[in-house]
Amino acid sequence: MTSNSNPLMNENLTFDEYLQTKPNSIKDLIVTSLRVLDTFTKLTYDGKSFEEIISEYSFLDKDTRQDKIIFVLKRFSLWCQQDHPEITYQTRGRTEYHKKKQPRTIMSYTSRIRDVLDSVYGIELNVRNFKKKLSIPDPNDFDPEPFTKQEIRTICDYAHSPKQKLHYMTLKDSAMRLGESVAIRKKHIDITKIPVEITVTASITKTNRTRMTYVTRETAPMLINHLKRLSDNDLVFGSNENQQKATDNAESDFWRLREELKKILPKFDEKYEENGRHKKNIHSLRAFTATQCAEAVDEGFGHGICGHKKYLGQYIRNQDKMPELYKRAENHLMIYETIEVIDQSSELSELRNEISRIKRDSESFKKLTEEKIRLEIEIENQRKELLLARQHS
Repeated sequence: MTSNSNPLMNENLTFDEYLQTKPNSIKDLIVTSLRVLDTFTKLTYDGKSFEEIISEYSFLDKDTRQDKIIFVLKRFSLWCQQDHPEITYQTRGRTEYHKKKQPRTIMSYTSRIRDVLDSVYGIELNVRNFKKKLSIPDPNDFDPEPFTKQEIRTICDYAHSPKQKLHYMTLKDSAMRLGESVAIRKKHIDITKIPVEITVTASITKTNRTRMTYVTRETAPMLINHLKRLSDNDLVFGSNENQQKATDNAESDFWRLREELKKILPKFDEKYEENGRHKKNIHSLRAFTATQCAEAVDEGFGHGICGHKKYLGQYIRNQDKMPELYKRAENHLMIYETIEVIDQSSELSELRNEISRIKRDSESFKKLTEEKIRLEIEIENQRKELLLARQHS
């Protein structure tokens, strides 16, 4: 999809120009979506690419063209929901076949394709209930299982190198996506701040929004020592300047580590029934961070530190408060040591509550004492009256 031969493209961006408008973190997702779509169309439409199909439809009237494209995408959606053992490729040093995709993945594919149709071909698919039109099922409703602290310690202890261990330590502290972490450079890390601050720039994020994140005091010394050997523009964890390739390499490294760990810890081989994926995957480190931060502060902070889009606006507005909130969560995130982090506002509130309790207890004690004295006086008066009555009788 790089030519301008299609009449629909004459007044629009070329595909290459369109790609340049997207952040690096999104470019590979777009290319992947179109590559899978082309695989489908060539198998289903007599070897034709999707671009060739669009060219055939370019002379149709607008409504007819839209209906036909929707039908192609519907067939593509249904195709993605099936395994295709006949389609194989090499990954991580072994042969894999094309497995069925999860609803979220299919929706991501079609959303990218829809954007390309609009930006490159000038075809806007104005349809209601787009997901239903394409017969995309609702995603399985289950929560990913976060790592426990002991499991993360095991991963770090068995890591293949100090750098790999530091990478996992940073991921469990910062809630960065794997693809974000491999694009972080030394210049993005401010070691003069407490806690050490990492700027996740818009160009490498999924949301296209810059945010800040942090590492704990147990990780900071290792990170600072590692940074001493790097130049400002050097990648801290990435193995390749291409963000997607670096992400794939990091996933492969974790896959090899998990293969070793599952031999001694069967839990690392467990899979979700809903999608057949391993429960213990590198993305579960983000689930750990979100869970711990939500427990230490609140759910909004747990989502915000992860850069979840729904909470990102609130996160950006309150970014100056994030370091203090992170300090409250720090003890929950550490796996090798613990520190007592005092939240001054909470401590002050507790002191006030304690003072109020003491005052209430003092008032109660005072009332009880007064009542006791009153009763003693009354009893004494009754005793005297009884003695006088006996004397007169």
